[in-house]
Amino acid sequence: MDQRLHCAVCKEWSPLEHILSFRCGHCFCVPCIANWKDAGGSRCPSCRHVIKNDSGHRLYITIGDADTLSSEDEPVSDGLSVAVVKQVKYVTKRLDRMDATASLKTVKKAEENLVKLADALEADGLVEELLAAISNFKERVIPVYTLLDDRQRQINELRARQTILEQDNERQLLSQLSKIEALEECQRDWQAEKMNARRLADEAILSAEKAMNETLALRQENERLLDERAKVLKNIAREKEKDEELKKYKYFCDEYKKTVDMRFMQPLYETNLIF
Repeated sequence: MDQRLHCAVCKEWSPLEHILSFRCGHCFCVPCIANWKDAGGSRCPSCRHVIKNDSGHRLYITIGDADTLSSEDEPVSDGLSVAVVKQVKYVTKRLDRMDATASLKTVKKAEENLVKLADALEADGLVEELLAAISNFKERVIPVYTLLDDRQRQINELRARQTILEQDNERQLLSQLSKIEALEECQRDWQAEKMNARRLADEAILSAEKAMNETLALRQENERLLDERAKVLKNIAREKEKDEELKKYKYFCDEYKKTVDMRFMQPLYETNLIF
């Protein structure tokens, strides 16, 4: 039966798979919702309820007529109601469809349904049908649990491997941290040595400048002493020249005394002209 619902926006009847329902309970067709979101809509077009962050969800329902619904509780010939029979058919059909890809939650739910139906059924025909479904169910469930065991084992192996990798990573990280700390210590030592070398270089520069200034002062003092020495030597030379002249004059006087008559010299001595 083609099931359709009425869209309050476009006023059209759309198939059930093209309908989206929101928290407020109102339903609209997918094209209208797309246009509404593109236009920046944030409230339900019908009740104005805020549904900005609600993307909507599909409706999965089955609609029956009144006659079918009214006959579900009528007893059948074997003493069971139509609802129980339908439940048996539904469970057996679900069991037939169940395979190794079924989830663990689905398997447990099916097991609970089987227990409830087994307690409620007394008719031989239905019990045999249910037992056959149970047998088939066990054959299908075993691979499920086997697969689950394999997956759990794989998960445990992956966890163990992950633990080993984490431990290896932690050891490598600690090793890298130790290396980094050693490098930082070396860098600090190098910085200290660099600062010490810079201090020594500054002191050497100051010492060199001081020595240069002292050398310049000594050179100036040496030049002054050389000038004074030259002056002294010049004075000594002059004194020597004077001594030579005095010696020559004395020699001349001595020679002159020898040649001059003493009688002529006597008056000079008497008058103190000659010392």
